[in-house]
Amino acid sequence: MDFIAAGLAAINTAFKANEQIMDALSSPDKNIDELLRRTREVNGLLITAQTALHSAADENYRLKRDNSKDTRQQQLRDDMDPSPEGFYVKKSERDAGKFVAYCGTCWGEENTVRLAPGATAGTLGCGKCGSSYYTQEYHDRKQKEIAAWKSIRPSKPGGPGSWMA
Repeated sequence: MDFIAAGLAAINTAFKANEQIMDALSSPDKNIDELLRRTREVNGLLITAQTALHSAADENYRLKRDNSKDTRQQQLRDDMDPSPEGFYVKKSERDAGKFVAYCGTCWGEENTVRLAPGATAGTLGCGKCGSSYYTQEYHDRKQKEIAAWKSIRPSKPGGPGSWMA
């Protein structure tokens, strides 16, 4: 509903009724009952205008709040950067030297659900959905472990350095 138009229409009608009251007051044969009726009519119109304008102010506040929320959501979407591992980081936090990871699975539902460090270095977990993520640190460490095992373990059983030799 266009509350502002309703309020302005009520004010316009109240002004016209007020002019009629003023004319009636200046006439020699005043009808007091008619003047009281017109005065009550003006009061009712002013209350209607006040109510409509309060409703317009409430709607304006709601629209500003919704617009502000949408703006914050867009700013958050613009700030989020997906990682190759599947989680998100905020560009602003990364640029400030902070590493805070956010769940890629929960991103659409909760927008930002922070991931907690896992029991193993380089792992992250979401307390909400249970998703697990492995960072490049984790993969690098695993590659080093595999290389270390390959260096102490022979490629063939019974080969040089084997306990079976």
